[in-house]
Order: sequence, then C-alpha cells, then structure tokens
Amino acid sequence: MCPCVGRIAYGADPVCSQTWFANAFPDTPDASSVLSTASFHATISVGALVGGLALDRSSPSAVMLFGAATAALVVLITAGHRGSGTVRMPA
Repeated sequence: MCPCVGRIAYGADPVCSQTWFANAFPDTPDASSVLSTASFHATISVGALVGGLALDRSSPSAVMLFGAATAALVVLITAGHRGSGTVRMPA
C-alpha cells in the first residue's frame, strides 16, 4: 500500500471528526469543536501511553506489529459498520 494513503487518512481525520461532531450537536458549534479537539488529544495521549508501555516491555518491532494489528482491527470494524451516515443521540 502506498505510504501516502496513511498520510491522506491522517489529514482527513480532523475534518471528518469535526463534521461528525458538528452534525451531532448542531445547536452548539463551540461544544462540538471542543469535543473534537479533546477527543483528538485523548487518542494521541492514549496511543503514546500504550506505545511507550509496549516498548518498555518488548522491542521496537513488537510495537510496530502491535500498531499494525490495531490498524487492521480498526479497518475491520470500520468496514463492518453499516451505518446510515447520520448520528443519532440517545434521548
């Protein structure tokens, strides 16, 4: 797979998540922006923590395999999700 695919997906993530949060909370654009930023920072923090712990307990190649397995799992979950394209919030 071309390395540019990952870069394009990484670049599209903030746009897609911001759109998703804005559609989920149309009456409060500021709250959706804060939620988008907080979720982005939380995922980076958790990824750094898990990657650091994995590296401390194993080798760099094991961390790369763990990252590849995680990415494959996300692809499978995303491919298996057949949503309607709209976000429904619980009442």
